[in-house]
Amino acid sequence: MGVTEAKLTIAGARFMEGGPRKDGVVRLQQHHRRRVGKAPRGFTELLAGNQAFLSHNNAILTFQGHPEKDARAARCRIRDAARWYGTDMSDQRAVSELLCRMEVQHDGKEIFERVLQWAVENVHMRDSAL
Repeated sequence: MGVTEAKLTIAGARFMEGGPRKDGVVRLQQHHRRRVGKAPRGFTELLAGNQAFLSHNNAILTFQGHPEKDARAARCRIRDAARWYGTDMSDQRAVSELLCRMEVQHDGKEIFERVLQWAVENVHMRDSAL
């Protein structure tokens, strides 16, 4: 939980068109217990560690992280830390560290803007193919 870093792959850097950050790393809110073990057939990895994929036909875009989520939204799910990870919510230090990770500056807005741009591009491409 909280903001974590993921490295853009070559394909990811191309997709992000230079990306929100020039160092090849993006920061996103994460909130999950499961991970993708390997890239599914027909998909290209955009973020190292199987954190994001784009289908070869450009129809499906996936993210393990949450570009749509900000710190306020992340705090709404803080109780999942106890349920999913066994965090002792009475441990003020552990809760404080978790809350601090949620407040780290992230690239969600820029990535979400790129996702919306991608969706619009796809609508235009599909319309022109008809």
